[in-house]
Amino acid sequence: MWFRAGHYKIPAQQQAINVSTKVMKTVKQTIILTIIIFTSLTLLTMKEDALTDGINSYGFPLTFYTYFGGKCENCYEDYGLKISHLLEDIGLMAVFSFLAIRLKNKVFRVATIFLLILAFTSCSEKKTSNAKDAYKYWAGVNPSADIELLKGQYWQSAHWTKEYIMYLKIKPTKVWWDEYLKQNSITKDTSDWAKPIDAPIWFTPPNNAIRYVSVHNFDQGSRCFRDTTTGICYIYEIQL
Repeated sequence: MWFRAGHYKIPAQQQAINVSTKVMKTVKQTIILTIIIFTSLTLLTMKEDALTDGINSYGFPLTFYTYFGGKCENCYEDYGLKISHLLEDIGLMAVFSFLAIRLKNKVFRVATIFLLILAFTSCSEKKTSNAKDAYKYWAGVNPSADIELLKGQYWQSAHWTKEYIMYLKIKPTKVWWDEYLKQNSITKDTSDWAKPIDAPIWFTPPNNAIRYVSVHNFDQGSRCFRDTTTGICYIYEIQL
């Protein structure tokens, strides 16, 4: 029996097999591409600074594993493997891979890839040892003329919850400093406190410095200091 092209009807069972084959092919391609992208980005963006008193970090756009080889008090729970970040990284790569495979229109494919890369980049972690950049990441604005920036260090995770660790050494006017203490409900601190082991070398408040703590924030160890002789201030802030 002969059939005209376009008029031959494939049996329902055969249609189901074809659909299943296409689905399995797409799934297989997505998994392979996800593994390639995930592995490549993890290797390209990993940071290994533990040998120089820093932190090893792995993961993009979210850091899913960090390692710190030094000694510290009550801080080891902040490091290690974060399953939720790992799953989010893999999930994002899987979505990216699926869309890259399924989109047939080249314009939409390029646009989607561009938007995803832009989204990934915007979610990447921030890290700097530049005092001006550290201040801007922390405060959200450039420093005013009331502040002289001396030293700075800032790290921020790629996660939307904005975990960060910040160290600043500044020389503000007394007016600025008093206003800063007032606006953030910061008072003198008399509790036991130890400087973090991963603090930069220059973060060394002198013995005559007054130590302060915010009474409104959950205490993760954030402290600030003011040298009563020079007026130089040290700010350490952590949010994890």
